[in-house]
Amino acid sequence: MKSLFVILILIFHSGSAFAHTEIIATIPASGSIIKSAPDTISLTFADNVKLTKVIVINGSKTKTLSFTPRQKAKSYKIAASGLSVGRNEIQWRALAEDGHILQGKILIVVRP
Repeated sequence: MKSLFVILILIFHSGSAFAHTEIIATIPASGSIIKSAPDTISLTFADNVKLTKVIVINGSKTKTLSFTPRQKAKSYKIAASGLSVGRNEIQWRALAEDGHILQGKILIVVRP
């Protein structure tokens, strides 16, 4: 019986050790069709991460975007100066507190 108890504790404890943070919100939301490019894009994560890179791809053009804050945080504001009319793919990369690299993308279409 003790060994079953120990095994159950290890299973439940190890599950939390392997959990990674995730992005929980973006503004505008991925898949949005908007009439004009926003001034900023907001990314919110479940836990603190260190955002390391953000780029926007529009057609054949790629541009690195600046963001704040530069230290670990749950929420980031990205300057959206690189967005233009058409399909914009914003790719981001972050480092979680557990050392894992997270990455994702947001798709935004600007249609005036």
